[in-house]
Amino acid sequence: LSTRLNEVLPRDAEAKTGTEDAAEQSADIEEGFGFLTTFLLVFAGISVVALVVGAKLIRPGATAEAVTIDWLGGITLGASVLTGLLAMARFTGEIRSGSFGAAAGDVGLWVLVALCAVGVTAFVQVERRASAPMLKLRYFRRRNFLMPMLSSALVQFAYMGGFVVTPPLLGGPYGLGLGMIALVLAARPGAFSLASPFGGYLATAIGERRPVILGSVLMIASMGAFAVASGMTGGV
Repeated sequence: LSTRLNEVLPRDAEAKTGTEDAAEQSADIEEGFGFLTTFLLVFAGISVVALVVGAKLIRPGATAEAVTIDWLGGITLGASVLTGLLAMARFTGEIRSGSFGAAAGDVGLWVLVALCAVGVTAFVQVERRASAPMLKLRYFRRRNFLMPMLSSALVQFAYMGGFVVTPPLLGGPYGLGLGMIALVLAARPGAFSLASPFGGYLATAIGERRPVILGSVLMIASMGAFAVASGMTGGV
């Protein structure tokens, strides 16, 4: 029956039996579990190695005076970050499905923006009054604190964007399976963990400015290489 239907259906349509459809769905589920299992096993192995090395090298430090936890600061900061991220996600969704005008007229988007602004204002007020603030606001007057924070925030857009785009790029044009994609992606956080002691040493040895500039330049170069690779394979 499916063969006869395919003969009369348009070229972009395909008839399937229930058995064929169930088999394809089953294969997709198994491949998805293979991706998750590989990812978890890789990070479980890394975690065990880190635990063993940490237990050997890390020694207990001097105990500090007990302070109260800034619960209210954490709640207001979390609320402002959550509503800000939801606003960004809603805005990008409106842009993709409609237009900038549709996003500008979205009442829900403006409600999220207003809640984010209220959360940030409340967080600042709470931190000014807290005896043991979560974040000392005077740090933002220091260039060697503020500028690396801004640079890191901007670089993270490229990093997380690449993290989202990489799986379809590897699975589509390059034809890799989910298990192999998981192994490739595992190198990213693994490189972060291995490079962090060296990055901390550089900041102490030559100052904070040069490592931040070097990291930003390397991220820009990697995004350029990523764009070139996408173009060579016909895009995603």
